[in-house]
Amino acid sequence: MSEALFQGIVGGIALGILAGFLILIIRVTRAAADKTKEIYAKNRPNIDAAKDEGKRIYENLTKSEEQKLLEINNKYFEQANREIEEGSQKQGLWIKSLALSEGDERKQKSLYVKLRAMELDGRK
Repeated sequence: MSEALFQGIVGGIALGILAGFLILIIRVTRAAADKTKEIYAKNRPNIDAAKDEGKRIYENLTKSEEQKLLEINNKYFEQANREIEEGSQKQGLWIKSLALSEGDERKQKSLYVKLRAMELDGRK
């Protein structure tokens, strides 16, 4: 066998191995892309829900205190006011309101109504 023939055979084998690796890489890449699409399609509802929840959280974090209060149902403010009128306030919150209002009883009532309405609405 001549040296040129031997080099040709070795070169052909090397080229065949290289082509095999390229084909393997292409197949693995396509399989990975297909699997990624499958996983995304399967989890799309969860992804969309997480995106919506993230948007809701962001919007809530960027709202002013006044905007948050305006979203609370009026019945909670009415209940908090009724508690003051009847003397049935939640004592811990009533005392906290006094402390936060620095002893000003008018401010204490206002603060209690605000904090109690938020508590009743589930917005601690």
